[in-house]
This record gives sequence, C-alpha cells and structure tokens, in this order.
Amino acid sequence: MASNMIGSSASTTAVSQWKAVSTGKTGANMMIAATGANGDVVSVSKLGQALTGAAADVFKHFDSKARDMLSGFVANGSMTADDVALGLRSLATSAAFGRFSRERPKDEEDLANTAKQTALDGAFLKKTQALDRLSQRVNDVTKRFESKEISADEAAALMPDVRKISAGINAEQKSALGGEADAIQFGLVNSDLSKNMAMFSELSFGQSEDGLLPVNDLKGSAAAQKLSSLGFSPANYRDALEQYVSGLDIPGIGRGVQPAAPTPVAASSEQPAANPATAAANVTDPGNAKAAASMLQGALDRRNDTMTGSSGGLSNINKAENMPLDALVQSLKAGTNQEKDDMTLVT
Repeated sequence: MASNMIGSSASTTAVSQWKAVSTGKTGANMMIAATGANGDVVSVSKLGQALTGAAADVFKHFDSKARDMLSGFVANGSMTADDVALGLRSLATSAAFGRFSRERPKDEEDLANTAKQTALDGAFLKKTQALDRLSQRVNDVTKRFESKEISADEAAALMPDVRKISAGINAEQKSALGGEADAIQFGLVNSDLSKNMAMFSELSFGQSEDGLLPVNDLKGSAAAQKLSSLGFSPANYRDALEQYVSGLDIPGIGRGVQPAAPTPVAASSEQPAANPATAAANVTDPGNAKAAASMLQGALDRRNDTMTGSSGGLSNINKAENMPLDALVQSLKAGTNQEKDDMTLVT
C-alpha cells in the first residue's frame, strides 16, 4: 500500500549511494553443507554462495527454523538462491528505512504534521465514542423490544434518528478538523512517507554491490513478496531484522540499542504476534467500533428474521428502524476504516 502513496518529491538521483557496508561474505560460511573428517569444506550450498553483503548480515541473525525454510525454498526449486538473497536485501532495506523514519531528527514541518495527526486522532476518538454511545442506545431499544418489554410502536418511538445523528457527528468532526478526515489522513501519510524516502535516498552507506536497495526497488519487492507467499512471515524474521537494523550505522543517526532477547513463552500460552495496524487500531478505537458494528448488524439481522411473516405493528416499524440501523452499521464501519497506516514500508 505504501508504494501507492509515494509523492513526486521522492528523490531518485542518489540510488547509486544506497549501498550498505557489509561485514563480509559471511553467508557462505554459515551455509556449509558438509565437511570432511578433518573439518575441510566439502561443499557449499547454492544459497550459501549467494548470501553476501546485507543478505548475509541479516541471515546470521536468523534461528535454525528460518534458515532451514530459506534453504528449503532453494532445494525444492520454489526460489533461486539469488532471489532469496535479493528478498533478504529488500527486507533489510525496509528495516533500515523504518528505523531511519522513526529516529531521524524532526524539523518544524514534522512537528506541525505531528500536531495535525494528534488533532486527527482526537477527532477520530471523539467520533468513535459518540457512535459507540449511539449504538448502545439502539441496542438497548432492540433488546427491550425483543424481550417484549415494549411494543413495536414504543420501540419505533424510542429508536434514535441514527441517520441524522450520524450526519451530525460527521459534520462536527469535519468542522473540528477543517476538512474531511480521510483526506487529511492521506495527506499526512503521503507527505511523511515521501519526505522520508527522499531523505533516505540521499544517505550513503558505503559502496557495495550487495548492500541495501532503493526503497522502491521493484525486483527486490517482488522477491520479498515471493518469500512471504511461501510462508516466510514476520514471525520468522522480525527479531532478526530488529537485531540487524539496531547494529546498522545510519548516517546522521548512528547505531541503535540492541533489542533484548525475546522471552520464551510456554507452548500452551503462545499467541500470534499482533499486526502493527491492528495494534494501532486498538489504541485509537477504545470504543470498539468494529465490535459495535458487528453487534449491531447481528441485532438488525435478528430483527429482520423476527419481522418476517409478522403483521400489524411489527411491519410498521420495519422502515422506521431498519433504515436507521443500516445507516449506523455503515457509519460504524466507516469509522473503523480510518485506522492509521502503520507507516511500515510494504515490500
């Protein structure tokens, strides 16, 4: 998704400088297939020969499972050794770009955009909470009607005008922000990404033909996506990339702090790692708009089932209630669609 938002300001004149200083051709040393009785090297795998530079630097941080997966892709013909190495260089580039984007010094424009983002987050939170309260009101009336505590006519009278209230919430948000939230969010993301890419492209990591790639390198991106399609997921390389990029000497930033070793988790309590976008959504969506939308849709479906085949007052509130409920469902879903991009470069 990030590649679709690249602005025209991204520089492409310094691509030849996007090379990482390698610690040596260590990949081949780690991929020895067999040794003789005296420890002499008998053969080196194809992947070992291809792993040099940045790819080798990343590979040395992998655990045995990740290394075996990559070797297997080459052994079974799913990928060539060169493409695996290219994919690892692409992942290394994404990690370096991510750290640079987070840690580079901020100027006045960055601070102004941060203030705009804070205002956007606040407006989204307020809208989400308002929609959550509205959905709760609708749900309360729905429950009272389904439990036969109130009649159909009473339910229709108590049901809030969801469409009108939702429109008011949206208008209030637009007024507070000075424009449409989606357009503002897109502008901030696009501006930040384009600026980071332009600045990153001007860095020099030293000269090496097997170092980092341009952040929008298509062949590298395709190789990384191929690794992903074969099952080589962030769970396999996240920690390795963190260790690699923390030791990378980024011009103007320097080396980072080595991440702590992951704490072993008992097999019975293991949980899949949270997606950064999902984690961000949970922070900015304390009103649980997604859950509210799902709950409300379920209530609406149940009501439709109840009203099917009914007569009299029940049919009279069908139009009065279902249309507002549909509107609320759409409003809630629209609210959840404003979750922020986590700004991680998609390779």
